[in-house]
Amino acid sequence: MAKNYVAKITGKHPKWKFNRDFVYSGFLKYPVKGKVWTPEKEFLELEDGLYEVATGLNNKYKDYIVVRNGELKEISFDEAMKIAEEMGE
Repeated sequence: MAKNYVAKITGKHPKWKFNRDFVYSGFLKYPVKGKVWTPEKEFLELEDGLYEVATGLNNKYKDYIVVRNGELKEISFDEAMKIAEEMGE
């Protein structure tokens, strides 16, 4: 089974859709009370930005979140792609 991950999206990628900086790789419990939690019951402190959260068997489920001032907001893939396009490649 693949580990889950949280990655900060830094722009678009021609092959993989997004450029990513991986900030966590391991198993996740997401979402719980609007936070991204590790199994150790620690929530990840994410800086402002756009993130992809991959969960499920072989990372089947992907959620996209925007963090601003410590507040997490889920957005759609299309919204994430639009933000990434504005960032460039």
